[in-house]
Formats: sequence, structure tokens, C-alpha cells
Amino acid sequence: LRLYNDHKYGDTEPISSFDVTDISQYPTELDGIDVEYVDSGTFQGFHLTPDNKLYRGVIVCYGGSEGSPFFDVAQGYAEKGYETLAVFMFGMKNQPKELTTVPLEQFEDVFDTEYFAYPVKWAVDKGITSGISDTEFGPFENCTRAQAVTFLWRAAGKPEPASSVNPFQDVSESDYYYKAVLWAVGNGITNGVSANLFGPDQTCNRGQIVTFLYRSKGEPGLGGTVDFTDVKDSDYYYGAVLWAVADGVTNGTSDTTFSPGNNCTRGQIVTFLYRAMEE
Repeated sequence: LRLYNDHKYGDTEPISSFDVTDISQYPTELDGIDVEYVDSGTFQGFHLTPDNKLYRGVIVCYGGSEGSPFFDVAQGYAEKGYETLAVFMFGMKNQPKELTTVPLEQFEDVFDTEYFAYPVKWAVDKGITSGISDTEFGPFENCTRAQAVTFLWRAAGKPEPASSVNPFQDVSESDYYYKAVLWAVGNGITNGVSANLFGPDQTCNRGQIVTFLYRSKGEPGLGGTVDFTDVKDSDYYYGAVLWAVADGVTNGTSDTTFSPGNNCTRGQIVTFLYRAMEE
């Protein structure tokens, strides 16, 4: 699955010269299996129907980042009695010539079964963030204040800060988060940890993250009360927690606790951001 990634994003040569988009290299006849090439708009691939179909439904096979239809996998299932589709993902007629973003499967620490799997893909596709390396996203690593405001700033379309005045000694113009910090402070999303320090490397907690999101959405007013024993109406994040739970951005860590002081991870923040922006 990593042939395309190794070639496009790595520094190695392709490990095979096999052209996965050359349909003449795939069998047109298989013993006991009907093979039909399907050409329907952006859908390109092979329909494999066993003479003795044993199971209901259809299994769809595709190679993902290297673009192949995984014909051999589809054939293997068809030989076991499954009807299958071997589907090209790109490179064929009426399809994109190549992938334009880093595919999700490049990240070895993001699995489809994780709650943050699609938000990670969304965030990468939108240019909101990338991995901590070519093969890792770091979903369980803590999210810093610099990362949090940068994610928000990019999700907002990278607007220019209203002011170029920088009061923070720990934020330099060469820092990747420079404009994001000025934008966030200028829009009342957050302040510094002091008058002259922003604390870009400090870890964000759950209370801070939902507050950043809440303020970025214009602090929508909501009725009702918060039922968490660790969130009081005098807390700065009270309204943010009320909004986040009501809007489906996040829930508590239990039926009675929100855990506002718990560290917020990279997987959590992209999930909160996705839910706040897209759902």
C-alpha cells in the first residue's frame, strides 16, 4: 500500500515498474469467475462474479495510495465465493491523475477504527495540520497553545491579523505560529499567559480548547445549565463547555465530569475542530 507514498513523498525509487493503470495487464478470464471491466464515469475497475456465489453483498477492493484496484485481493475473495469489485482510485479516465494530498494511510498511528480517523484526514486535506513526521500524526501527543491557535487560524482561512503589534517576547516573526497568535489575540480568542509572554509551548487543556473554539465561533449564547460537578458557573470556560456539549463538539469524560484540566491531545483537537466547523 505504500508504493505510491514511497515514490511521491519519500526519497526512494519505485520498488516496481508495474503500471497499475494498464488494464491490459489484468486477466480477462478466470476459471469459475466472470470478469467484467466497468467504465462508468469516475468509477473504473473490475467486477468479479463467481459462478458459484456463496455470500450476499459485494466486497469492494482498492489499493489506496498507490492507485491499484487490488485485483489479486478481489480475485482471492471471488475464489472463496464472494462477488467483488476491484476499483481504481485515481489515474484512470475521468479520475484525478494523482493524489494531491498525503493519504491517511501514510500515518501508521491512525487507524480507521479510531474516533479521530476522519477528522485527521479532514484536517490534513484542508491544510490545517500535517503529521509530526512523514509516517506519524501523533494523535496522542499533547497539543500546545501554538498548535491550537495555528489550527484555528488555518481553519479560518489564514486571515491577516488586524494588528502587527507583537507584545510577546516568546513569539518571533520567524515562528510558524506568528500570524496565528496575533490573529487569535486580536480576535479575543485567547490572551498571553502574561502581558509579555504567550507560552506557545505550554500544553492546552480541555477547558482551554473548547474556550478557543467557542470564542472563534462568536460565543453563541445558549440557555440551560452544565451538569458536570467539575465545571462551575464562575469558571471562564463555563459557557464554552455548555456550547461544546450542546453542539456535539465533545462530551464529558464521564456522566458527571468534564475534566477541564486534562491535557488535550492532537487527535482530540482536530476532532473538536472538525465537529465545530463541519458537522
